[in-house]
Amino acid sequence: MILDKYALVIFDADGTLRDCTVDGQFSPLKPEEWKLKDDVADALKQYDWSKKKFGIATNQPGISRGELSEEMSIQLIHDMIRGNFGFLPDKEAIQYCPHSIDGACDCRKPAAGMLHNIIKHFGVAASKTVFIGDSPRDKVAAENAGRL
Repeated sequence: MILDKYALVIFDADGTLRDCTVDGQFSPLKPEEWKLKDDVADALKQYDWSKKKFGIATNQPGISRGELSEEMSIQLIHDMIRGNFGFLPDKEAIQYCPHSIDGACDCRKPAAGMLHNIIKHFGVAASKTVFIGDSPRDKVAAENAGRL
């Protein structure tokens, strides 16, 4: 299977593992505002994620805009992970950027800070890591982390 050649798989959240169900809104702000991407959930079932290293790297600008609390954002991310994988990985494997879109930080994709943190946590080479996302900024973040 295609992901077997990687020691670590890092996923984006919104648009990659889950969809927001509110028209015109990219990220969910409440539990009832999202759903798992059916085709992705089915594809992920091909792997034993209890034996494969994975992480989540997601921008969450709604926190800085005051649209949702950091606690709610974390709950929504955890619910998405449980829905796709059946359990939560280590806390360090879940990275999110709460900063504003126009803020300067090293974690907000396309910067590679979140990806570097996850790679460092697992002690895996960037060349043995793949980042799966749905946007050009995800691709640039992967490139910035040393992996296409």
